[in-house]
This record gives sequence, C-alpha cells and structure tokens, in this order.
Amino acid sequence: MVVQGRELSGADLDQIGGLIDEQTLIIEQLSGENADLRQQLDEALQAGKRQAHPFRRRTYMDNPKKPGRKRGKGRFDRRHRPSEERVTRHSR
Repeated sequence: MVVQGRELSGADLDQIGGLIDEQTLIIEQLSGENADLRQQLDEALQAGKRQAHPFRRRTYMDNPKKPGRKRGKGRFDRRHRPSEERVTRHSR
C-alpha cells in the first residue's frame, strides 16, 4: 500500500490499525463524557428558569414547621399596649 508517496509494509499497517483502534476507544469515551456534560448543562440552564419553591426542592423535610411566629412568642417592642378607653372587650 502506498500512502503519500511512501510504501507501507505489513508491520506499519499493523501499527496504524492499533492506533486506529486506540483512537476509536478514546473517541467513544469522549463522546460519552460529552453527552453527560451536555445533559448537566441542560439541567443547569433549566434550573434557572424554574420557580424556586416548592417545585424545585429535591428533598423534603419529614416534619416541616409551620411558617411564622407562634402565638404569644417573641418580643413585641414596636406595639404599644392599647389604652383602656380603646379596649372594648377582654379575652379570657
């Protein structure tokens, strides 16, 4: 066989065949890695377009707490006690 004006022997052809096989394996590995990376990229791009709560949460808590402050808990620094004239009824 003549390639680029050079005669190749059987040993040279065997070497070329081995190189082709190695390169084919490398190409298959890189193609698989490329597909995985493209899938990760698509997931990352879609994650930015979705709503944050509660649809995007992947793991849920077993016993979630209710939002907000519980009745009677916490400091009430900004609320002044109403005057006696404004109180119309007492609870209890």
